[in-house]
Amino acid sequence: MNSKPKAASSGRRGSIAGSAGSAVQAKRRSSEQVCRAGGGNDGRGGGRSTSGRSSSPRKAARSIEPSISISTPARYEKPPWDSPSGRPGRFRLVLPVLAYPVVAGGVVGVVLGMLVDWVAGMVAALVFAVMGAALLWKRSTRSVIDRLHAVSVSPAEFPRVAVIVQGICDSVGLSMPSLYVVDDPCPNALILGSCEKDMALVFTRDLCEKLQPLEIEAVMAHELLHLRAGEYANATMAASVALTVARWWPGVSVIVYRLAGKGRELLADKRAISLTRYPPALSSALGLMYQLAAKSQLVDTPAGRATRLLWTVPLGGSENSMPVAGNVDHPEVRIAVLEELY
Repeated sequence: MNSKPKAASSGRRGSIAGSAGSAVQAKRRSSEQVCRAGGGNDGRGGGRSTSGRSSSPRKAARSIEPSISISTPARYEKPPWDSPSGRPGRFRLVLPVLAYPVVAGGVVGVVLGMLVDWVAGMVAALVFAVMGAALLWKRSTRSVIDRLHAVSVSPAEFPRVAVIVQGICDSVGLSMPSLYVVDDPCPNALILGSCEKDMALVFTRDLCEKLQPLEIEAVMAHELLHLRAGEYANATMAASVALTVARWWPGVSVIVYRLAGKGRELLADKRAISLTRYPPALSSALGLMYQLAAKSQLVDTPAGRATRLLWTVPLGGSENSMPVAGNVDHPEVRIAVLEELY
């Protein structure tokens, strides 16, 4: 008696399973039709709709994604205020100046060799050359500062200049130089030093009174980037040697300028504006300094003659500047170059 209900229940189960299977098959066929109409299996195919555009959401998403290209990292390039030749280039620039004590030692050796003995003369020449070169390296900065009658000042006495100088030094990786002030009616600045331990920044008192803060920053950047590029030791030692003959030879400043390196001022201008990002400040500062340079009282002193072409603007103005033609360091040429940049 129980066999009939079991058979009925199994029949119902079979019919339910059959209807479920047919529903699944119908759903699968409908999904395949949609996929074929929309772009293939699960939207991954390449079919198109009747409008001619791809109806696949994944493909549409991929089409609006930005293309990412994998490239090698960019090469590191030194900032423009760094010296392209590095420390070997700095030492190479110092060699012509160190030739003076070597030549002087040779002269002493020849004289002693002729008067006493050639062996003693050679020894004396070697000792004299080494001692002269060491003394020149150590005392050059102090000798120029003393002959300029520059007075050492603390950052508290000139806070505006000190803050500007410290900010520039922090930006380019320099130690804070010693500050010295010269009494002169012409706003100007000069960097001195034979090594990084005795760096000295000399500026006139009128620099702080006649220039605006942005102009002071541009001038200080110009001078400090001489330090950063290693263009100070050879200029300082050349000026120190020139002090001995500057009283009788006013044109010795041209020799000092050539030993310091032609084109150094224009290059320092370009480095300065690459740091400050404001060429008009340096251009206006150079214009005012060049206009007042004729009032300088240092130009008639031996120290002024030796360092005349090493200041931001040459001492003496247009009357004592080098010719404009063929001289990229002339203030008029530098101002014209800066005006082309803005």
